[in-house]
Amino acid sequence: MPQGYSYQSFNSEELFYQLGLRQFGDLSRLKLEPPPSLRKLVDIAVSAEESTEGSRLSKKQIVEVVS
Repeated sequence: MPQGYSYQSFNSEELFYQLGLRQFGDLSRLKLEPPPSLRKLVDIAVSAEESTEGSRLSKKQIVEVVS
């Protein structure tokens, strides 16, 4: 057990971690009607990024290339 943890807090952290892992896969599928376009989904994902410094492309160019 890591130093500074009580046995009780360590067990509860482990319990919630394990519950989170188990329940993560129990999510139902969502069916969107009408289905969104791939371009729109990529645009949302790229827009959520703070910057594209790791890429030579602008956000607009990334959307064009991926979709």
